[in-house]
Amino acid sequence: MSKVENAADMEPDFDEVIHATGYFGRYHALQGTLQMLIGFSVAFPLLSIVFTGYEVPHRCKELGNITSDHLQHVVINNSTSLEYGECQIEVENNISGVVKKDYLHCVAGHNYSQPTYVSFVAEWDLVCEMAGLGELSQTVMMLGQGFGGLIFSILADKYGRKPVYIATLFGLSALCFGMAFSNGILVYIIIRFLIGGFQQGSGLTAYTIFVEMLTTEHRPLAGTVGGVVWSLSVMTLAPIAYLMKDFSWRYLQIALSVVTLYVFVLYCTLDESLRWLLANNKRDECRRIIRKATSMNTSNVRKALDVFERTSGTVCKAVVVEPSNTVDKVTDGDSSLLVNDVKVDGGTEGRVDSSQKYTILDLFRHKAILYTSAITWYIWTVNSLTYYGLFLTATSLAGDRFLNFFLSCVVEIPGTVSVYFMLKRFGRRQVAMIYHFMAGASLILSVIILTTAGDTRAGSSLATALNMFGKFSITGSFNALFIYSPELFPTNLRTAGLGMGSAMSRIGGMTAPYSDRLADKVIWGPGALFGTLCLIATFLIRYLPETKGRELPTTIEEINEMYTRKRKPKMKDGKQDDG
Repeated sequence: MSKVENAADMEPDFDEVIHATGYFGRYHALQGTLQMLIGFSVAFPLLSIVFTGYEVPHRCKELGNITSDHLQHVVINNSTSLEYGECQIEVENNISGVVKKDYLHCVAGHNYSQPTYVSFVAEWDLVCEMAGLGELSQTVMMLGQGFGGLIFSILADKYGRKPVYIATLFGLSALCFGMAFSNGILVYIIIRFLIGGFQQGSGLTAYTIFVEMLTTEHRPLAGTVGGVVWSLSVMTLAPIAYLMKDFSWRYLQIALSVVTLYVFVLYCTLDESLRWLLANNKRDECRRIIRKATSMNTSNVRKALDVFERTSGTVCKAVVVEPSNTVDKVTDGDSSLLVNDVKVDGGTEGRVDSSQKYTILDLFRHKAILYTSAITWYIWTVNSLTYYGLFLTATSLAGDRFLNFFLSCVVEIPGTVSVYFMLKRFGRRQVAMIYHFMAGASLILSVIILTTAGDTRAGSSLATALNMFGKFSITGSFNALFIYSPELFPTNLRTAGLGMGSAMSRIGGMTAPYSDRLADKVIWGPGALFGTLCLIATFLIRYLPETKGRELPTTIEEINEMYTRKRKPKMKDGKQDDG
């Protein structure tokens, strides 16, 4: 039996290649911008329903010439008093001095305070008994996100980031425009489901490309930039909707869909992830992109290619060989051979072919990967449930709905930016634990104050402030999770791991609407639930490995080494890298 000593010493430092291309020059700025512009394309389809499907104030229509068949045995005569409410009509009869009250549904329909074309809810009369259909469209979209995150992440790991990114964004564009021509709620729900899948596929692949483009010390920048772009994208939605508030919801939908047309720019200018190309042994394409990057960055192309050739394979420096088994196998018709169970590419002297093919089943076959997956999936679910749940149960701000929506997005920016500075000072695991603990503790304290002093002005204000701090904290934890999660999976399972986590988060998102119903029954219920789940997440995160200062893992073996503490963080000038 032969073996290779100190495999960690042989792993390629691909950051050197990225630096050699002129990092961070015009090429990287262009590619990063193209990837981050996806924020508008994924935010608008997800949250446009807030404005295209909002519930216009309404009251029951007057009965008029409604026949007795619709009156549900309610007697109406000249002495009957009728009071029209939102979803029912109060019928009051005075019979021989005895007042009798009955209630009718809005059998004649509804009158709306605005033209029905401003919202599909009003256009299709989806209120009262039919209100669930409007909400169902959002739940179905999140279900679609779960499927999309799972399916397209697998395809991106197998066929490449760029083709999946372009295909899903093109599909998203077509569906967003098509939604404006829906002729009923059934068609609308089907399109929303498909949009959820394509939206998640394009968002995840764009983020993965961006993470893999950055060097170790700048990977925290990915989550910060992505989070700020997301917040700015959502904030932009409010003024656009305000300017078109008197137009048909169909015109608003078309206007919001225009941002997806930049897919045609991406097709011509976006490049594949260098890390994915190397992991899948597509070295010629790597060389082409390196030449393009150095040209745009005015760097030395020969030096960059020399660094690539030196680091793209692993030199077998120390080999322990049993005397009787120097060469285990020579493959006929192939220029490669197996030395000590390591495949050496005959075309590249002394280098290891690091290309390893994994499938999504490998997430369940290997103990370290399954352990990592189970914990991260739980955390994704908790983050999504808490994030969306706080939106639904938070105290509504005074003022119009456009300003309220805008301000609710503004509070996310401090949570996003603070994560970047925290990650520069502390490890990934520590930061994730800190933000989850702050979220859990603040929400639990909010519950305690609400139940003991919630009926006082000071108590109510303090509970609301703690609730907002919980929103700040869960926003920060979400961004930390986006940085931490990709670093816990090897290259050819990275998008699959992230996709499965995203799919699990959809379960939390689909469950979040029920937190509002829980609050109707027990006002402190949602806060207690969210706070407890966040504190459990804090406890579980401590069992994950620290990834700060490490190269992105490329194989499952490197994940095992992270757990056994054999793989050391990168060092710079004798100090641990702050990446």
